Amino acid sequence: MTGRERTAKALAIGLASGVVIAGGFVAVFDDPVLGASSGLTFGVVIAALLADRWEER
Repeated sequence: MTGRERTAKALAIGLASGVVIAGGFVAVFDDPVLGASSGLTFGVVIAALLADRWEER
């Protein structure tokens, strides 16, 4: 897998996870701004962690 493929895969998984997290925050706290910011933050963190892990292999 090339570097671009790893990055694209990590971003796709991270952002999809972020959307799920955002939906959970909106459902629980009924605050779309909190959901969007939390989902984006966690999505980027998940993507960065995945990309870093795959880079080490």
